[in-house]
Amino acid sequence: MSRTLRSYSLALGDVLRVTNGDLSVAITDLADDSRRVRPGSLFIAVNGAAVDGRQFINQAIERGAAAVACECDVPFDLPVPSLYVHNDYQALGRLAEFHYGFPAAGMTCIGVTGTNGKTTTAFVLKSILEKANRKVGLIGSIRYDTGEDVIEADRTTPSALRLQELIYAMRRNGVEFLVMEVSSHALVQHRVGAMKFDVAIFTNLTPEHLDYHKSLENYYLAKRRLFAHHICQNGLAVVNMDDLYGARMMRELYVRKDVPDAPSIRLRTYGFFPLADVCPSHASISLKGCQLRLHAANGPIEITHSFIGKFNTYNIMAAVTAAVGLGVSPRGICSALAEFEGIPGRLQRLRGQNDINIFVDYAHTDDALEQVLLALKPHCKGPLVAVFGCGGDRDRSKRSRMGNIAGRLADELIVTSDNPRSEDPDRIISEILRGIPDYCKCKAIPDRRSAISLAIRTAAPNTTILIAGKGHENYQEIRGRRISFDDTQVCREALSC
Repeated sequence: MSRTLRSYSLALGDVLRVTNGDLSVAITDLADDSRRVRPGSLFIAVNGAAVDGRQFINQAIERGAAAVACECDVPFDLPVPSLYVHNDYQALGRLAEFHYGFPAAGMTCIGVTGTNGKTTTAFVLKSILEKANRKVGLIGSIRYDTGEDVIEADRTTPSALRLQELIYAMRRNGVEFLVMEVSSHALVQHRVGAMKFDVAIFTNLTPEHLDYHKSLENYYLAKRRLFAHHICQNGLAVVNMDDLYGARMMRELYVRKDVPDAPSIRLRTYGFFPLADVCPSHASISLKGCQLRLHAANGPIEITHSFIGKFNTYNIMAAVTAAVGLGVSPRGICSALAEFEGIPGRLQRLRGQNDINIFVDYAHTDDALEQVLLALKPHCKGPLVAVFGCGGDRDRSKRSRMGNIAGRLADELIVTSDNPRSEDPDRIISEILRGIPDYCKCKAIPDRRSAISLAIRTAAPNTTILIAGKGHENYQEIRGRRISFDDTQVCREALSC
C-alpha cells in the first residue's frame, strides 16, 4: 500500500519545518539506511552519533528514493521532494509509527527502564502473563519475541523503524501484551515515537552510559521520559522506592509540575521498606534459589524460585507489582515463578567437579558487579574468584570503580578483556587495575578464553567463580570485528578438559 508524501508530512506534526517539491509523490517504503532504499522509498537521513546520514542522500536518490527527510538549519535543493525537520530522531520515530499503522494500538504495552534488572524483570513478567493465558511479545537485550518468531537481539531497544516492524509483526500474530525494555538511548533518540505505555516500570539508577549522557542528571532525565511523556492516561507507574532515584521519581510523579498536560497515573511501589505496596515479609536466599513471601494489595504471595541475590528479589517484586496491577491472581504469579527456568547469562549456573560453582552473568557496571558479588559471597564454602573486564569506547570512569569493588569483595581476581572494540585491551586493563587494592590477589590476562580457562583449571575444591560482563552475548568486538565468543560455551569447554 502506498501513501503520498503529504500524508507522511502531516504525520510529522510540529517536527516538520518546511517542505520542498511535489508532496503528491507516492511513497511505498521507509528507510533510514541508504543501502536499504528501494524505488519509491522515503529516505530519512539521520545525523547519528557515529555517522551522519545526510552524506548518503545522493546514494539514496541514486537507488531510487522518491523523497528525502532530514534535519538542517538551511534547507537545500534536492532533485526529489524533501521534508526538513527540527529533530531527525523524533521525525524518524513518528514516521516509523505512521508507516506501520501505529501497530501498538490495542495492545497492553509495558515498558521497563532502569540501569540494572530490566531483562530479568521483563522475562519474569512475560512468564507470569503467559501463565495467565495471555499472548505476550518481548523486546529486550537478549531477544525479540513476536509471538511466532524469536530473533536474537542486536540492542536493548531496536531502532525506530525496526521497533515498529517488530510490533507490526506482533499485531499480525495476535499478541495482546508487549513487554519491552526501554533504554535511555532509545528515549533520548525518540525510538519509541509517540507510543504510550499502559505500565511503566522503574528498577533503579546508577552511573552508566555517562560517555553518552554526560552527567548522571541527564541520564536520570532520559529514564524519566518514559513516565513524563510515554505513559497512558490512568497508566500504572511501578517504582522501586528503595532506590534513591526511585524515591525522586515518586515525588516527581506525584507533583508533575514540569510536565504540561501530564496524564493521571496510578503509582505503585515495591521494595523492602514496609510502606511499599509490594514488600517482603520473609525472604530466604541460598545458591539454590529463594523462598519469598510478599505482602501485596490482593493478599500474600508465597514464591519459590531459582533466582539468587537480593537484587533479583527486587526484580521479582517489580514484575509482581506490575502483574498485580494488571489483575493477575496470586496463585497465577506463584505458579509462573515456580516453573520459571531462568535467563541466559543472568547468574547462569554451571557445575564442575569438587563442588566448584561457576556463574555467568551480564554484570558490566560497578553497581551490577557489586550486587552479584554480594549475592554470591555469603554462600561461598571456599574462595570467590571473579573474572571480568570492561568494554572499550564506553564510559572509562567506571573501570577503576569496578576494579575496587571486585578487589574488596572477591578473594581472587582475573582481569581480562570484555569487548575492547577499538581500544587497546592492555590500556583498559591498566585502568581497571588502578582501582584494585594492593592486598588483593590479581592476575591480568587479556585473552578472555585463557582467563576463563585458567580460573576453572586452577580452582580449588568448593571454589565459586563469577564470569562477569558479557552474559548472554555470543561475540567479542575487537578492532572493528565481531568474533564468536560465548562465556558459557567457553566454560563448558574448560570443564570438559
